[in-house]
Amino acid sequence: MDMPDEVLALTASLGLSSCDMANFALASKRCAAVCKAAPLRLAVAVQPSESPSEEQTAARATLQALCASCPGTAELDLRGSPLEDQDVQAALASLPGLELLQLSGCKKLSAGLPAALAQAPPHPQLRSLTLQRCFQLTAAALTDVMAAAARPGSRLSSAALSHLSLAGWPEESGGAALPRSRLRMLALHNCGKLSGAALQAIAASCPQLEVLMLGGASFVVEEETAAAAEGGEAGRLPADPALPCPCGEAAHLYQQALDAVLEGAPALGGGFGGYVADVAAQLAVMSCRLPHLRVLELTHAPLGLVPALQRLAATEPLLLAGRPEPLQVWDLTSAASVGRVLEWRREVRRRHHGAAAAGSSGAITPADAAAFLCAAVNCSSAARQTALHAAVEEASPRQLPALLGLGAVVDARDRSGSTPLFVACEAGHLRSVECLLGAGASATLKNSAGEAPLLIAALKGHERVVDLLLQHCHERRIGWRAHRDGDSWNPLMAAAVGGRTSIALKLLQAAGQEAADLVQAPNRYGATSLHIAARKGSASLLRALVDAGGAASLLRADANGKTAADYARSMHNGSAMRVLSDASNIARREQQRQRATVPTAERPRAHEHHQQHPQRWVGRRLQQRKGGSGGQSGTGH
Repeated sequence: MDMPDEVLALTASLGLSSCDMANFALASKRCAAVCKAAPLRLAVAVQPSESPSEEQTAARATLQALCASCPGTAELDLRGSPLEDQDVQAALASLPGLELLQLSGCKKLSAGLPAALAQAPPHPQLRSLTLQRCFQLTAAALTDVMAAAARPGSRLSSAALSHLSLAGWPEESGGAALPRSRLRMLALHNCGKLSGAALQAIAASCPQLEVLMLGGASFVVEEETAAAAEGGEAGRLPADPALPCPCGEAAHLYQQALDAVLEGAPALGGGFGGYVADVAAQLAVMSCRLPHLRVLELTHAPLGLVPALQRLAATEPLLLAGRPEPLQVWDLTSAASVGRVLEWRREVRRRHHGAAAAGSSGAITPADAAAFLCAAVNCSSAARQTALHAAVEEASPRQLPALLGLGAVVDARDRSGSTPLFVACEAGHLRSVECLLGAGASATLKNSAGEAPLLIAALKGHERVVDLLLQHCHERRIGWRAHRDGDSWNPLMAAAVGGRTSIALKLLQAAGQEAADLVQAPNRYGATSLHIAARKGSASLLRALVDAGGAASLLRADANGKTAADYARSMHNGSAMRVLSDASNIARREQQRQRATVPTAERPRAHEHHQQHPQRWVGRRLQQRKGGSGGQSGTGH
C-alpha cells in the first residue's frame, strides 16, 4: 500500500487508454488495492486529434476508466479536456474522496455545472475547485460557487474563476442575498468591471477569506463614491454589525490612498491618479472588512495601485487593526512580490505538515496553494502578457526560474502572438533565452506576423542569441532554414537588411550544403538576400552571399525583373557595384572556361538556341535590321 502516487500520475499524464489503465489496475492484487484505496493524484491528458468528437470520446473514456479503477482519487486534473457538464458530474459521483478538482480550460463546460454544485447535496470531500478560462460561464457562476461553499456539510473552501463580466453583480445575478460562504481562497483573474459594490459583496459573503486574487481584473468607480470623496464628505462605509471588522470613512481612505499613490508615482497626478486612488480606496474598504485576509494579489494592476496599497497595508490603522501581520499585496511582475510568494508557499507547506503531524487539517493545503499560484502567474494584462513576458522585457533572468516553478506557461502568447522566448530574442537577453530554452520553450513558434525567434534575433543583430538558437536547432534537428515570415523572409534576409555580416556568415555556415539554396531563396516579391544586401549592404556581406550563392544568384531577377546589380546601381551603392561587377566578370570567365572544355560536337548550336529562346533571338534579329550599328535600339533592349 506504499506505492507512490506519482506512478499513476505519470501513466495518466501520458494519455494512456482506458484499457491500459484497466490492465494496470488488474496487474496484481496490490495494484488493484492501491488504485481503489490510495489518495492518488491523477491528470487526464488526451492526445490531440483532428476530430474534436474523437478527442472528446477519448477524454470521456479515459475519465470513466480512471473513475472505475481508482475510486480513491484525491486530486484530479482535467485542465484543457473537452469534457461536458455531465462528464464532470459523473466523475464527482464516482470519486467520493476527491478533494481537488481542476477544470480550468475546459471550454465545453457551461453555467449549468456551478448551478448543479449549488443545488445538489455537497460533495463529501471536495475542498478546491478551479474553473478558469471556461468561457461559457457568467457572473452567476460566482454566486453559485459561493452558494455551494455555504451549504451545510460542504468543505469547499477554495474556488478559482476567470474572465467573468461582473458589471451589475451581484444585483443582476439572481437578486437574492448572497449566502455566507466558507471560502478561504478566491481567485477572480481577468474579470471585468469590478465595482466597489462587488468588492463589498465579496467581503460580506466570504468573511473568512485569507487569499483573494484579482490579477488582470479591471475596476470601475461609482460616480457617487468619487463625488463624495472629492467633496470631502465624511460618508461612512456601509456597516454590517454581523461582521467583526472596523468601518472607516470613504473620504479618509480616499485621501490616504491618493497620498500613497502620489508618493509612489508623482507623475500620476490628475485624472488617472484620482482613478487609481479611487480603486485603492475601494480595495482598502473591502480589506478592512476581511480581518483574516492575508494576501491580496493584483498582478497587472493599474500603474501605482500595488505600491499604494502596500503603503496603506503597512501604515493605515484601519488595515492594521486586528491583524497579526500586515496584509501582503502581490504583483507577480515584480521581483519583490515573487520573493514573497515563494516565502508564503514555504509557509503553507510548513503549516500543513505541522497540522498533519498534529492530526488536524489546515485551511490551505500545498496543493490548493500550487493551483492558485499557477493561476496567478498565468493571468494576463490587457495586452495578454503574462508575468513571464514582463520578466523577460525587464531583463530579470533570475525571476524566470521562480515563475516557471510556479507553473508559468513557457509558450504563452500575448496579443501579438509573441511568446516570452520571442520577446527575449528581440531584446537580445541571452540569459533569458538560455533559461526559456532550457525550460522547453519552442524555438519555432511564430508571432502573428509569422516571425520566428531566430529571424527577429538576426534582424536585431543579437549575435550571441543567434549562436544559441542555431546550436539549439542543430542539437534538436530543427529545420530553421524553412522558417519564413508572412512575406516569406528567412533569417538570412533579416540579417542582410540590417547589414549584419557576422550573423549572415554564421547562418551560411550553419546551413552547410544548403547555403546556396538559402541565398537564392526568394521572398514574396521574388527578391533574394543578395537583392536586399545590394541596396545598402557592405562589400564583405555581398562577397559572402555571392560566394555561397554562386553565379546563379547574380543573374536571378526579382518580380520587377531586376538583378542585384540593378539595385546596387539605382541606389548608387558603389561598393556593391564593384563587388557585383567583379563577381560577374569572374562568373563570366568561369563560364567561358567551362564552355571551352566542352567538345565542339556537344556545344549548343544556333538553331537549338533559337528553339529554346525564340522571342529573344527574333528580337536581336529585329534590332540588327533597324539600327545597323544598333546604337539606340541596343540600349533600349
